[in-house]
Parts: sequence; structure tokens; C-alpha cells
Amino acid sequence: MAVELNELRDQIDVVDKQMLELLAQRLALVEKVGEVKKRARFTDLCA
Repeated sequence: MAVELNELRDQIDVVDKQMLELLAQRLALVEKVGEVKKRARFTDLCA
């Protein structure tokens, strides 16, 4: 039973790491969206 629990916990750790990596990727994309929107507003103001 202890071995099985350790294996399950290891799998949870792998999933947790994947989730953190995905959240980091999402944050980077959100920042890029903000940059694009900021440039679009700046361009609109200059027109």
C-alpha cells in the first residue's frame, strides 16, 4: 500500500509541475495580449 501511495503521489507531483508550466505559459500569453492592446490604443491615439 505504501508503495502504491508513493507512486500516486509521484504522479500528482508530475501533474502539479505540468500545471505550473501551463500557468506560466498562460501568463506570458496574457502579457503579450496586453502589449498588443496597448500598442493598438497608442496607434489609435496617434491617428
